[in-house]
Amino acid sequence: MVTFEEFYNNWYEKVYRYLLRHVTDPGTAEDLAGDVFVACYKSYESYDETKASLSTWLFVIANNRLKNYYRDRKEYASLDEIGEDAAGETPDTMGMALEQEENRKMIAKALLSLDERQRRAVVMKYFQDKSGREIAETIGVSEANVRVILSRALVKMNRMLTGGGQADRA
Repeated sequence: MVTFEEFYNNWYEKVYRYLLRHVTDPGTAEDLAGDVFVACYKSYESYDETKASLSTWLFVIANNRLKNYYRDRKEYASLDEIGEDAAGETPDTMGMALEQEENRKMIAKALLSLDERQRRAVVMKYFQDKSGREIAETIGVSEANVRVILSRALVKMNRMLTGGGQADRA
């Protein structure tokens, strides 16, 4: 396993950019990235590579920190802040934001329906911008096999998203 310093140097920029896409404020993204790596540092020695890849483990921590950030922000937002946030929004933009959030939840649920190898390949390809070669090296298969894994994963996710999968139905 790599040292924490190497891990930090290899992954900080990717985590920062990922968080920046979700919070849009560079300072907040920087703070969150710092929090993510503090959490990683605290549990780095107990990381178990048989349970998940290092990148998967890292991005789970980043996602959890992001969820906590939004939960805390909702919990403690003042009425003035809420008014400022909503002041420039029209019903159309608010509706679009709600639709985007619902889409994110559906995609997350579809991702969870995949097996670990498929999920890792999809995350690496579409969220971490990894090449087929990088994915193949990481998960230990050929590039051709990566294409098959991604294709099957996308078909399965598409079925979930279009209602053809095992979605919860009331």
